[in-house]
Amino acid sequence: MRGRLEAELAGDAGAGETTVVYLPGIDGTGEFLLATAARLAERFRLIRLRYRHVAAPYTQEPYAGLAQSVLARLDELDRERVVLLSESFGGAVALRLALDAPQRVNAVCLVNSFARFEPHWKIALAARLGSLVPDFAFRAVRRRFVEFGLLRPRRAPDVAKALLAIDSHFDAGYRIRLAMIRALDLLPELSQLEVPLTLFAADHDRVVRSLPAARAIAARVPHARIERLEGYGHMALGFDDAWPDRIAAALVE
Repeated sequence: MRGRLEAELAGDAGAGETTVVYLPGIDGTGEFLLATAARLAERFRLIRLRYRHVAAPYTQEPYAGLAQSVLARLDELDRERVVLLSESFGGAVALRLALDAPQRVNAVCLVNSFARFEPHWKIALAARLGSLVPDFAFRAVRRRFVEFGLLRPRRAPDVAKALLAIDSHFDAGYRIRLAMIRALDLLPELSQLEVPLTLFAADHDRVVRSLPAARAIAARVPHARIERLEGYGHMALGFDDAWPDRIAAALVE
């Protein structure tokens, strides 16, 4: 693994009493909330983070190092306790942070995420094929992936257009994220998790086996709650007006 990832600020909006910190998926941009960002900022203070590639090597386990950089950004923003909202790749960052610094976390909300990626061969194949694809071809593949992977079964041309407008590349940072997923297995540690945990899992996710992954986590975290997202694919956070209510409900569980 060449280099490491650090969290940096992508956006800070809203003035609610509760701070929600968004940890993005493998795209790493912090932009995939789309219109949901404005909805969340109406009720909460919303801090969006993104992942930056740093050439220096890790001095600790990669997810732990990335989680520590999230804490550093929260210290800079003077945020003592927060709600972590994360999707896909970002879920393990949230879990790692909640395990290492539970005193800083009011609740964790995972969306279509995992503590160990299954089946493992899929992520290995993605890493191998991705390393062979030039950037112009990646953009073409990405268009198909957005329309038929992230969004299905929903037909949402406006959402697809907004996603494709986000600048994303198969760069060194993307390859590091894939490598981190391949090595990930937080399941043995999850019995130590003490903070409130809500697992949002789409029933038509074509990227992550979201419902089985949520059940695997809940089997080790007795207080975890699973909320099934009916009719959603992997891209769930950018849709509908219900996310502020869903997150507020997770705080009172």
